[in-house]
Amino acid sequence: RQHRKQVIVATHFLESMIENPFPTRAESADIFSVVLQKPDALMLSWETAMWDFPFRSLKTMNTIITEAERVIDCNYTEYSDEWLTNRDIEKKILIKTAIHAWEELWIDYLILLTKTGRLAQLASLYRPKANVFAFTGNKYSMYSMNILFWIIPKKLASWEPENYSWNMDNAIKELIDSKIVTKNDRIIAINDVQRGDKEIPTMSILNIRDFLWN
Repeated sequence: RQHRKQVIVATHFLESMIENPFPTRAESADIFSVVLQKPDALMLSWETAMWDFPFRSLKTMNTIITEAERVIDCNYTEYSDEWLTNRDIEKKILIKTAIHAWEELWIDYLILLTKTGRLAQLASLYRPKANVFAFTGNKYSMYSMNILFWIIPKKLASWEPENYSWNMDNAIKELIDSKIVTKNDRIIAINDVQRGDKEIPTMSILNIRDFLWN
């Protein structure tokens, strides 16, 4: 993580569930312990590839992960600037500021608007405990963000690279229509504003009630 590498932990987490409907206590403890170390993903193998209880194994894994995530200590550890461009470093600092503002101001959600998924990658490395929605107009960027820690990727049906207001309106409308946010929620939005071939990272604190449509 210090060198911006995605981490997947893949061992025989629930090997006993190849033939049994429930995991052992040791297997449950192993999964719980690994989640506390905050990798990007955990992976099952034989348990879901074949044998008797593939869906039960997946549900069991998800249940343990969800419980472990409730007690994760998120201290937003710094990571290396090595190989980052100056623009990436600016985005990184903006993300760190947004995370601290989310904590200090009791903000409900973080929203990222990203064309390539780069903002989401940089945000994920801080292991934020906030609810982070990453909107993009590119389906391949959305696919690549699926593995990122605590990032919920979403594709906007209508995306205009140089129209920040349009993209933000559509992102918030989707959250409202999905009943994810309410009129009393506040969000922090981070966006790469496109100006020709230049990207300008920005941060805003927004009230959802200002985006409600009659």
